[in-house]
Amino acid sequence: GPVSLTLDFGRPRPVDSLRIVWDYPAKAFSVACADAHGQWAEVFATSVNTLRSTSIPLGGLAAATVRITMTEPHPLLGAFQGHTVYGISSVFVAAPGTQAVLDDCPTAASSRDARDKYFAVAAAATGADAALRSPDDSKTPLLAAQAALSSHLGELAKLAASGCVNVTSLQGMRARPLPTLPTHTLTPEAAEASDLLRMAKTLVVGVRSELM
Repeated sequence: GPVSLTLDFGRPRPVDSLRIVWDYPAKAFSVACADAHGQWAEVFATSVNTLRSTSIPLGGLAAATVRITMTEPHPLLGAFQGHTVYGISSVFVAAPGTQAVLDDCPTAASSRDARDKYFAVAAAATGADAALRSPDDSKTPLLAAQAALSSHLGELAKLAASGCVNVTSLQGMRARPLPTLPTHTLTPEAAEASDLLRMAKTLVVGVRSELM
């Protein structure tokens, strides 16, 4: 049945993103956040996960509690001693270290803290179209492609785990370490896409070799 992991922050905090590193990935899971009054809202859900590291942007959402609910283990990557299980290695929650404060200009000017001071001045409107464009527009095709590929890989994993092929060699790919990449080399989205493509290649090549 479903298994949940709950993180309680004690009070509402702005959350920029959530990253889950899996030992035994859940194929289907969801993430929900609760405010100070205990009102829950689902912020992410998938039924086709094939990644061993999942990054979820939350856009500064104020959350007092975060809950990860796992509802279906991955048939191959979640296999352990003849059973399918869930396993989370670590959860990273990113929150802003500082908060913006509005103050009178004379008071702000006399402050000894000179980090990121902004003073309102008149400016001509330029690049309005670029400013109004949603920053997520460029990510939509990538996310759609990832979802489609994950869905097909999930079906292939089901076929492999059903006994149609010998999956002993395929289950070994869960133990292969994730590549260590410099943080400035790839964005989280690009790193996930790269890992998904690597998993796809491993799974497709493994199944093909078993069928030959």
